[in-house]
Amino acid sequence: MPRQTTLQKCGFPADKKSVKHPHIKEPLLKQRRESRFKPNQSATVRVLGKATGLAPGPIMQACILDYSGSGMRLRCKLPVPCGAQISVDANSTLVLAHVVRCEPAKTDYELGVQITEITATSEAR
Repeated sequence: MPRQTTLQKCGFPADKKSVKHPHIKEPLLKQRRESRFKPNQSATVRVLGKATGLAPGPIMQACILDYSGSGMRLRCKLPVPCGAQISVDANSTLVLAHVVRCEPAKTDYELGVQITEITATSEAR
């Protein structure tokens, strides 16, 4: 029997084509000509807090290591607690997500985040 992925253990289908998030009315994965994010792209991460009352934290630079329609893997200098709500701003796109994994990686930390919302932002700020 094939090994289940973490997403499958949480109830997501194996094909990822029909993945939906309860707060997003349309499927997270769509056919696109270009990805919103490229590997090793820099981004700004803001720690917004946690549903249990964690105060907002730092704003820091991060590197997008991997991206899918439902999640991202980021590298940053500071640890972010699991469950913390964050925003990721890169490539004229603002992503709201929550941290599901934070592990030390050499001198940095790798975050696994689950995306809850994606919004296009203005390029001119």
